[in-house]
Amino acid sequence: MKRSVESTFVIRPSDKRTNCAVEQRLPRILAMENEEARDDKERVIVLLNETAKAFQLQVAALQEELSRATSSIAQKDIKLQDLTQHVVDLENESLEQRKTNQGLNSQLQVLQNTLAEVESQLQSADAEFEEMRATYEAKEAEFDKKSAESRTLTTQIDGLRIEIDRLNVIIHRQEKALQTKAENVPKMADACLSARDFSEKQLISLRDDALQAKSKELSLVTTANDTLRAQLDAFEAEMENLQRTLTSKDMELYRSAKRIDKLERHVEKLEAAVKRADGQELAMELSTKQNTQLLQCLQAEEAKNEALRAKVDALTQDLVHVNEQKSQIRSDAAVVEIDVELKTKSLERQSQTLATSLEKLQKERERMRDELASVRAKARLEVEAIQDELVQRRSKQYELTLKLHETESLLHSSQSRKEILEEELQATQERMKDLERLYMEAKRWKEDMSSAFEGLKIEHSQLQRTHKTEAKKFDVERASLQEQLKEMERFVKAQKMEMEQREEKKKLAKEEVEKLEKKIQELETRIHGLVAEANNETKRRVGVEMELTIAHGQLSQFQAQSNDMLAGLYAKHKKLQEAKEAVQQQLQQLEYEYKREQQGKSQLLRHCYQDSQPKGTLSSCWLSDADLPILVRFVQGLDRALEKLDFGSNRITDQGVKYLLQILKPMMVSMVNLQENYISPQGVRQLAAGLEEFGCIVNVHEGRVEATDEAGKSILTVDISDNKDASSLVYKPQMPKPAKIKKPKSVTKPDPLKDIYGVNLVQVLMEKSKEPVSNQGGKYQTPSTLSPRTQSLPKL
Repeated sequence: MKRSVESTFVIRPSDKRTNCAVEQRLPRILAMENEEARDDKERVIVLLNETAKAFQLQVAALQEELSRATSSIAQKDIKLQDLTQHVVDLENESLEQRKTNQGLNSQLQVLQNTLAEVESQLQSADAEFEEMRATYEAKEAEFDKKSAESRTLTTQIDGLRIEIDRLNVIIHRQEKALQTKAENVPKMADACLSARDFSEKQLISLRDDALQAKSKELSLVTTANDTLRAQLDAFEAEMENLQRTLTSKDMELYRSAKRIDKLERHVEKLEAAVKRADGQELAMELSTKQNTQLLQCLQAEEAKNEALRAKVDALTQDLVHVNEQKSQIRSDAAVVEIDVELKTKSLERQSQTLATSLEKLQKERERMRDELASVRAKARLEVEAIQDELVQRRSKQYELTLKLHETESLLHSSQSRKEILEEELQATQERMKDLERLYMEAKRWKEDMSSAFEGLKIEHSQLQRTHKTEAKKFDVERASLQEQLKEMERFVKAQKMEMEQREEKKKLAKEEVEKLEKKIQELETRIHGLVAEANNETKRRVGVEMELTIAHGQLSQFQAQSNDMLAGLYAKHKKLQEAKEAVQQQLQQLEYEYKREQQGKSQLLRHCYQDSQPKGTLSSCWLSDADLPILVRFVQGLDRALEKLDFGSNRITDQGVKYLLQILKPMMVSMVNLQENYISPQGVRQLAAGLEEFGCIVNVHEGRVEATDEAGKSILTVDISDNKDASSLVYKPQMPKPAKIKKPKSVTKPDPLKDIYGVNLVQVLMEKSKEPVSNQGGKYQTPSTLSPRTQSLPKL
């Protein structure tokens, strides 16, 4: 590749002296750039060696921790096996003691059953005697009650006879009074009436007919009003029934919703119970299979560690073969990228399948919700229909009320007409008052007399009937009481006979009881002996139970200790997993930084050997804080100012701000791009403070630092937006120490054409010379194996 000077330094043909000076400086500048490029390449190789050594140290530490964990787990497994064997022995001893105790318990149960049978016989005899005594006492109480009732009936009969005599006396007095009144009544005679009296009678009859008609109309209106009121009451009752039905339906809906909620809760509880049962079963299985699971976990961890070792070996092999197979690395990177894309596509497909399944579940859930909503909507429609019916009935009620108002208005008009007619009839009424009063008094007197006479007759007949019926009842009750007395006498005699028989039976029972008592005493003596034996056996049993409790306590202690040990092992295992995850994250970060180092190296080579790149563009080169001093010297050695310095997508942190200030101090740059680096807000403030010390007016806004002079003209702009957190970085870069390069004896003079035409990229990175050097063993050695940097790499 040919490198042109015109792209980096623009030569103006205005001055011949300047052209001569530039031509004189060209070889020195090219030599300096070649030396800087070589230094950078050597630094990159040293950094890769250091990363490989760090990986080896971390892998060795992880292997030591795994070996310690496996040894501790093996010791604990041995302890657990001893404990389980001891528990099995204790359980066998407890089973033997339980068998002996069961035999003794069976003998005790036989003796207790015999005693229970004897006691049940005695209790049955006592119960029969008490039942006989209770029946005799109940019959005596019934006899006393019947005698008291007969006495009360006799007293009632005497009182009724006295009342009958008094009523007969009253009836005789009233008959005499009626006869005297009938004799004192004056005799009435018919008289001839005049034409005036006849006309007045006709008017009175017409008035009476009109009044009767009005009264009929009023009665009809009142009946109509009553019917309307009854209809209104029925309508209100129906409305209340409808409201009750509505409330009942609402309550049913509410109850159905509650039932649904309860069913859902019940389902959840059942699921929780199933989960608990599964958890209990798993716990029981885990208690028996902990050792195997721990071994499986250790095997899995060993497999993972072997995989990590394989990864580390692969990385070390990659580091060894970097010098020989750069083209292969590129092809492998392409293959890896294709694999990653395929894996990402497969993961996307899996995520799509999961998303579809989740969508199906959500659709089913929405369908259930829609069904519930439809049920509620149906209920609401029914309620609305019922409400419409209520509205219609209310409208009918309003129509009926309007009709009532119309009838009331008609009533008011009829009442007004009635008042007018009453005013017309007042005169005639005043005339007829006296006659009507006399007539009504006579009529009332006659009606009162007839009603009183009829009432007396009815009362007399009723009294006679009651007297006859009571006399009949008394005779019947008297006969029944006499029969009952005879039966009671017979019953008492029979009871006396039964009592005599019972006394004889009691005597026999006493004799049998005495015999049974003798047998019981004999049994008691036997029982005392058995109880003494049972006490001895219980003492032995208590001793065995004490030993069992002690054994159970020891067992629980051993179980607690084993649980504590398992918990400690689990905690250690968890810590190991966390440390492993942290190491994996650091390894991923280191891989990412390694890839960025490789990309930065290739980007630096591209910037160095491509003509199209302007000077000052160092984006995506993965420059660190340790690389900035070289750039300080580069900027300080410039003859003219640069328009822009592009440091974007590098790993510059707050520690490199001081070098950035040294770069910006001569004010040779007007624009600096520091996007996508690792500078914190504190570093931005530090940069702004440094620019203020240079005598500039600084304005900081959203990661952009603008420096202006006193006139307000912008001198410098530094873009520090979109920066990242520096704590995520793992590797800390350092300046590589310059290695002492031993020149071989057969090295010829450097070819001056290399500085002009350039060399191959692989030879620039990995080779120092193209001439073969003879080895002591006679084998051919490549330049990569002769370099001290490759000899310093760790041998894996």
